Amino acid sequence: AVFVGVIFWGWLWGVWGLLLGIPIMMIVKSVCDRVEDLQPIGELLGD
Repeated sequence: AVFVGVIFWGWLWGVWGLLLGIPIMMIVKSVCDRVEDLQPIGELLGD
């Protein structure tokens, strides 16, 4: 999931997306883990 996220953010924002891709994915995962309706997405992103 991290590799796909970095590729996606790199495609979207270029070099800045490559640098910020992992922190953005970590924030999205932590939000998904805390919100009950989004927990399946958090599990999809991995542990």
